[in-house]
Amino acid sequence: QKARYFDYYKRVDWEVIHGFGENDDYYDYEQPMMNYFYPLPNFKNIVSDPEIAAKKLARTVSLCLIYLTAEDEYGMALTGGGMDLSWDICEAYVRLGYLPPVEFCRLPEFAGMRLTPTKKKIITACRRSLKIMERRINLTKYHLRQLTCRLRTV
Repeated sequence: QKARYFDYYKRVDWEVIHGFGENDDYYDYEQPMMNYFYPLPNFKNIVSDPEIAAKKLARTVSLCLIYLTAEDEYGMALTGGGMDLSWDICEAYVRLGYLPPVEFCRLPEFAGMRLTPTKKKIITACRRSLKIMERRINLTKYHLRQLTCRLRTV
């Protein structure tokens, strides 16, 4: 599923699953800043405890865990902006046990960036996402070739 527009300021049917404690200095900063929702499909089957999942995001990436009450759906929202946060988005998906969506796998290179174990893990996950997409594309191309041949014979 792709990220979608969600106006956190006009809608009230959502809540943040906090990774920080109420006494933590960062507690109030753990709020959506951008009006996009990054879905986490099958969340309840992949993640056993939403609070543990929220803690995996806290202090590591510029996203927070969101629960849409009306849709009974979990996802993430950016808590920062102003630059390309593809690394953070991909890392958040990986930290929660997902492969990152292909549209975020064109990762930017920033000045002074080093290839850390976390970055290697993110790149590997992106490559897996792309490999899956490549298989889907090849299968669809094959299907279309077969369809074209069958349609010609009619």
